Amino acid sequence: MLIGVAMMALAMITLPDWQNTLSEGLQRAAFIAAFFTATASIRSAASGSASITECGNFLANQPPGRRYLALTLGGHLFGLILSYGAIALLSTLATNSTAMEANPEIRKHRTRRMLVAIQRGFISALPWTPLGFAMAISTILVPGARWIDALLPCLVSAFIMVASGWALDTLFKPKLNTPPPPRDNIDNNWLQQLRPLLILL
Repeated sequence: MLIGVAMMALAMITLPDWQNTLSEGLQRAAFIAAFFTATASIRSAASGSASITECGNFLANQPPGRRYLALTLGGHLFGLILSYGAIALLSTLATNSTAMEANPEIRKHRTRRMLVAIQRGFISALPWTPLGFAMAISTILVPGARWIDALLPCLVSAFIMVASGWALDTLFKPKLNTPPPPRDNIDNNWLQQLRPLLILL
């Protein structure tokens, strides 16, 4: 704030049309403040929602064959709404889901892979989401920049991140000394289970 005040004073001293410059700067600052207030409000409401928590539990409890992609997708979708709160929410659900695992080796590997999947999913959302800091600031500060124009190449970047993350997880999948215990069947109605998250999106 002090730097901002100093820059305003410098603009008033050095620029002949400082009124217009300050007006434009304050409008941009007001947009950024309103943007983060809005996203924080959504994040606050969603993070305390029981239905959103159930969505996260559904993703965390997927069987090993599709757990990585499920959590990557979850990290991506949750990241669109909750921003960095997605990592905290899904990571807590993931660690809770592995806490009951009796085998420490399986628990260690499963927790690590789940947390990496969540973080990679979140990171893959950053290039394209209009709610991301980089995109919001860039489209305001760069003359003529529009989100829709950047969407396609940014989605390609997101796909590359997701695909390379999945490939790395598959290639470096740890070998267990003991076979994992059989898992209970879960409800695989994805549309039904993820409906609260999709409605919020």
